[in-house]
Amino acid sequence: MLLRRIVLPTLAAALLCTTSALALDVTFEIHMEQQIALDRFDPAIDTVDIAGDFNGWGSAPTVMSDPDADSVYTATVGGFSEGQVFEYKFRLNESWGGTEEFPGYDANRMYTVVAGSNRIEAWYDGYLPGGGEPDTDQLSWWNDSVFYEIFVRSFYDSDGDGIGDLPGLTMQLDYLNDGDPATDTDLGITGIWLMPINDSPSYHGYDSTDYRAINPDYGTIADFETFLAEAHARGIKVIVDYVMNHCSNQHPWFTASCANDPEYRDWFRWSDTDPGDGGWHSCGGDWYYGHFGSGMPDLNYDSPALKTEMFDTATWWLQNVGVDGFRLDAVLYIDEDPGQTQTTPGTLQFWQDYNTHVKSVNPDMLSVGEAWTGTMEVLRYANEDRLDLCFEFDLAYATVGAINNSNASWLDTRAALSYVDYDYLQYATFLTNHDQDRSFSTLGEDQEKAKAAAALYLTLPGVPFVYYGEELGMTGTGDHLNIRRPMQWDTSSWSGFSLVQPWQDLGSNWPWRNVASEKIEPGSLLNFYRQMIHLRNENAALRRGTYTRLASSRPEVLAFLRQYGGQTLLCLINTSDQDQNGFEVA
Repeated sequence: MLLRRIVLPTLAAALLCTTSALALDVTFEIHMEQQIALDRFDPAIDTVDIAGDFNGWGSAPTVMSDPDADSVYTATVGGFSEGQVFEYKFRLNESWGGTEEFPGYDANRMYTVVAGSNRIEAWYDGYLPGGGEPDTDQLSWWNDSVFYEIFVRSFYDSDGDGIGDLPGLTMQLDYLNDGDPATDTDLGITGIWLMPINDSPSYHGYDSTDYRAINPDYGTIADFETFLAEAHARGIKVIVDYVMNHCSNQHPWFTASCANDPEYRDWFRWSDTDPGDGGWHSCGGDWYYGHFGSGMPDLNYDSPALKTEMFDTATWWLQNVGVDGFRLDAVLYIDEDPGQTQTTPGTLQFWQDYNTHVKSVNPDMLSVGEAWTGTMEVLRYANEDRLDLCFEFDLAYATVGAINNSNASWLDTRAALSYVDYDYLQYATFLTNHDQDRSFSTLGEDQEKAKAAAALYLTLPGVPFVYYGEELGMTGTGDHLNIRRPMQWDTSSWSGFSLVQPWQDLGSNWPWRNVASEKIEPGSLLNFYRQMIHLRNENAALRRGTYTRLASSRPEVLAFLRQYGGQTLLCLINTSDQDQNGFEVA
């Protein structure tokens, strides 16, 4: 939104105030078809209601009814305001924790109210609409993929300057996937996500100065095209970071805008005074908006010319260069409004427009969004023709927490909710990423815990993303520089990453946690990741299969079934460091 100083007549101001205060309705729907068909819910005696912080958590629960007798129970609650965030949960027979037949709805969910229609739809206990196995013809290539997130600067240095580069990445592709399905010595990944490779003044690249140029530290566009061709030859799809929310304050667009160039002035958000609500920075006597700091001014998509340029750039990467899609940074913040920075109506409309455009260029391209928030808000992006996948942060927290707490109960609930809430299997799973403490550090540098965590997210539903070095047990906490250290290849100087001192110090465990050492150790973390990824690649039930929760007599054990095409896999994962004997699953 472009903010300008304006003066409104009293009547206009009053009308504006009245309009912004309009109360909004939220309609809740919960599908009980399968429960009724299986005689697990009797409409004559059983009840469903909705409780939340909007109705006193059950002091005045809102009863849901089925007036059409279609087994879909609904209730509409009014009085919400745009941008309001509330918690809620469905209840069966006035029970907070569900029953033996209906586990999993003891967890609070969150929802953000938007302008227009607000509808929350769910299927009780994870059953899909219509029952049975879903139509997997609607799945896409990414559902058969395991992705590997790479920071090019830290992966492999080919030219001896201490900085990883694209030719170096190309040289190491066989480690990731050698292209021969008959071998099992490679890691087995089939997708790569590259963190920003555009020209940028920073080490991390999330502040581009040219969206169509390669950072010269990494090489040239020809180097990228060579890498892309080699990856494709091995059956690896490649998506690249496209940072659409903001650019660098050194970008020529911004310097021209700051200088009041009329062609670029409205490509950024300007105010002649500091609005005083945070995120505003001075330049040329005026104030511009940059949510992530003064060095990263937000782009203003109220400018048709800017929007066209950014969409054309997406076309260039997809059509001219040939990438397979984008990872999209900070998708929550495209269009901030006063008092609301996330998930505004303008932001939601932008991603719908974006999706329409990129799918017209390549219907098979993948868009993965970073919506770092609770699941119910993420669903506004993932389930409504905006983005194909979003990262499931709530599930990631539950996965790591299950291992650290030796208790799978919360993960059991969270995994079931993710499976139900998203379109079938359309969410991205992970442990931690480049903005978080490395998973091996969060797991106490315990190899067995790391193996259990890997087993969880490589067998649960969703599309998994492995952060480079996670498979080795690389560590890092605190400053992002510590989390993005050079890859640990072998025991030679600088761990084989470079012939000279790298741009950033190596992690302290590089002498024993490196590719060369772990490859020859049968019980290593690397070999476990390799085995789990190949297991997933070889079993369609783990990639495309339905998910059925099983009740375990031990909270330490997560039990579930994955089923597809006549194949049924029973998955049992022990989240504790104690053997589990004599337990039952049902």
